Amino acid sequence: MSDAMVSALSESAEFELFVEHNYANAVGAALTYMPSIALVEIPENRGALVSDYLEICAAIRRAVPRCKLMLMCPENSEESKHAAVDAMSKGAIDDFIYYNVSMDYLLSKLAVSSTCQQQFLEVN
Repeated sequence: MSDAMVSALSESAEFELFVEHNYANAVGAALTYMPSIALVEIPENRGALVSDYLEICAAIRRAVPRCKLMLMCPENSEESKHAAVDAMSKGAIDDFIYYNVSMDYLLSKLAVSSTCQQQFLEVN
């Protein structure tokens, strides 16, 4: 996630933001912070399979079942777009967005998840 988005989320009164930069630590971070929402990014150029990021989502869901899962996908990747739609239709994730969304749109997507204060874990 861009530094500007992290900064805006950090400044938002609606969210308490936690960021985990190491995918291998995603489940541990989720167990530590017990977030209401986790945003897992599919990076544009890391060479890993989209299914690897969906497995991270599944592992977070197993560890913190009440955590809503949102996938952030590169808008230019047909594979990630199709995988996100499929995962959402199967209930593996709760929502997805693209990298090119505006900050206002991202905040609105996060806000609809609940009307109470959110603890938000961003994994990139």
